[in-house]
Amino acid sequence: MTDQQPLTFESALQRLKQIVEQLENADLPLEEMVRLYEEGKRLSEFCERKLREARERIQQLESAETSER
Repeated sequence: MTDQQPLTFESALQRLKQIVEQLENADLPLEEMVRLYEEGKRLSEFCERKLREARERIQQLESAETSER
């Protein structure tokens, strides 16, 4: 992930999948494993936050739609 590209849910999820594969399939030094784990944790929290925000927006739209009826 480069600093020049804005982080999107999709790009974060893709990177998270890559990290999981690296951790599962590689014989990495401990420091690299910890670094990847930390990055994965941040990405996981980002994705959870984006999903929560999307869910809240949908609930607001549904509430507005229901009150208009």
